[in-house]
Amino acid sequence: MQFESVSEFVAMGGHGLYVWLCYGVAVLVLLANLILPSIQRRVLLRDLSQRQRRESNQVNTDMQTNKVPDQSVRQSEVDHHAS
Repeated sequence: MQFESVSEFVAMGGHGLYVWLCYGVAVLVLLANLILPSIQRRVLLRDLSQRQRRESNQVNTDMQTNKVPDQSVRQSEVDHHAS
């Protein structure tokens, strides 16, 4: 299909709004598929780092008070990190 001018190309024979909205939605979906996993990874790594520090501090505290550290993991923590 040939167009006589740029404005005809943008109008797409009266279907321009639909066509360009579809392109826009497709680009947004592709960008979301690229960006969201890296954000989720960063949040997960931060949460795991905080958890590791917290557990390390708890073990150090338990060792100072001669307590045996609790090795059980609560199900809610597992569910939180699994999502």
